[in-house]
Amino acid sequence: MRGSIAIWHDASTDGAKGYAPKIELHINIWKGNRRNLRRRFDLFDIGLRFEEIRSLRTLSISLPFVVDRGQVFDLFDIMHHNSTLSAIFNETLLADTLQDEERIFAARNERKKVQFYVCRCSVSDMEFSTIGKDDDASTIILFKEEFCKQLKRMSVTNIFGSE
Repeated sequence: MRGSIAIWHDASTDGAKGYAPKIELHINIWKGNRRNLRRRFDLFDIGLRFEEIRSLRTLSISLPFVVDRGQVFDLFDIMHHNSTLSAIFNETLLADTLQDEERIFAARNERKKVQFYVCRCSVSDMEFSTIGKDDDASTIILFKEEFCKQLKRMSVTNIFGSE
């Protein structure tokens, strides 16, 4: 699987038959040689937009390199600033107030219409495993069932789709 990124899910069995998960995946890779001679600045950014999650039990992503848990962080707090949110999505967006124990906020357009919601995802919501070894080592990041259940609870009123 050298060089490949894979994404897959496990389905729940709780009455969501016929509702395949629909997820928009965004991957950004930032690379630069100016940080210093020994260490280049590299950033691998994954964004997920969940559109249909009723049957989602877990979500896994396989990356063709080794990732340490300490190298992963959530951009939630950074995205809660209007200028950053607008820059990331290349449109004018306003970050609404934090909700649900500060785990979610709405991104609204200039007319105050909700475009989507942003949800906090901590490292504790994920499991990390490494397969292979040496140059063929890959990391699998599993978004736990508890996290997916949290997403479903928050999406009761179609929270992740446009209003």
